[in-house]
Amino acid sequence: MLYRYIALVLGSSSIVAGAALNRGELGSARLQQRQNGNPTCLAPNALQTASQKTGQEAGTDGIKDGQAPSETDNANFINFCSGQTLTNGAQLTRGSCNGIPMGKIPAAKNMISAMIVNPQPGDQITAGETFNIAVQTVHLDAGFFVNPTTNYYTAPQNLNKDGDIIGHCHVTVQEIGSFKSTNPPDPVTFAFFKGIDDAGDGQGLLQAVVTDGLPAGIYRVCTMIAARNHQPVNMPVAQRGAQDDCTKFQVVDAAGGNNAGKGQQNAGSAMIGKIDSGKVDGQASDADSTRSASADSSAAATTQVSRAGSTQAAAVGRTLDFGSCTNPAIVFGPGFDGRKENSFQPADKTEFTHGSALDIDTITGFICDRFNDRCKASNEAISACTSAQAATKGNTGQAAGKIQYSIHVHGNH
Repeated sequence: MLYRYIALVLGSSSIVAGAALNRGELGSARLQQRQNGNPTCLAPNALQTASQKTGQEAGTDGIKDGQAPSETDNANFINFCSGQTLTNGAQLTRGSCNGIPMGKIPAAKNMISAMIVNPQPGDQITAGETFNIAVQTVHLDAGFFVNPTTNYYTAPQNLNKDGDIIGHCHVTVQEIGSFKSTNPPDPVTFAFFKGIDDAGDGQGLLQAVVTDGLPAGIYRVCTMIAARNHQPVNMPVAQRGAQDDCTKFQVVDAAGGNNAGKGQQNAGSAMIGKIDSGKVDGQASDADSTRSASADSSAAATTQVSRAGSTQAAAVGRTLDFGSCTNPAIVFGPGFDGRKENSFQPADKTEFTHGSALDIDTITGFICDRFNDRCKASNEAISACTSAQAATKGNTGQAAGKIQYSIHVHGNH
């Protein structure tokens, strides 16, 4: 997702293509003269002249060796996204351009800070058991969460009467393999995600319930604090403490192995990012937590099977080589190719160029064939895919999860 914002305040006036001046067309004085009285143009008192300079002009304060020059525009970059794919309220995974202003920035005394209070660093949690993620925040006016399907990034960051940012907090959990891991986890892979849409206890304490827990492994949990329209919060100064927090914890099987089966079962569902509302390119995203795979067949919203990453590697203890392919995951839900009923399709339709199908066997078979003839995957990967296809029955999200678990989507990329 391309995060581009423009620092200006427009009130309720809209900006339309062609109504504002092109970059560099006129100086600021002439710009203001032409725009007086036109409600679709940049208001004179919203013009920020700092955007007209690179920051590297002779005599400019703060110049240091190695700095990059800023891009410039005489009209607050209001036409920056002209001719580009516009974000326009949607979550577009192939990138977009967002022309909405950055919005109101809080004072330094109102900057957000957060601390994850549960789980604590190094905590051990029993696999398959429900637990809470708790986050203590300050200076976040929480509980404001717009429709992520139609209003993603559509309005500027705003402040309440006390000067605090109006917004909400997300929590995301990823399997990292080891407490000492130095490998950044794949951002498209998550074991659990939730956008917390309530105000918590009214004192800044927010919580998310991880129903049925997680499979055994080492995890990192992080906050992602956002303004009302889901954009990352913006602060007034660069030198500050972070507004977000992360911590690492461990999930272990119950003593005596009684929970081993539950851990294996959840390993398939841990990679399923099922969100109850909001969409990413038509797929559900952002609003709610992940659910167990068994609920997928009756879910009204789309179930998206994300790349399992090292969660599966930890569960089965080996890594497969997918050759030139990177994401042989399968998604399950309604709406693919205009269908009203649930169906399956490859998560990455660039690598796996196949439309949707009502039968998971059709999609799995295509992926296995592509492993062999296009991706040049290892024999072990091809065999794992073929075995998963033969062993998995039933056209449900749980079946898709089992496919991912059998292949354990964790290749050489």
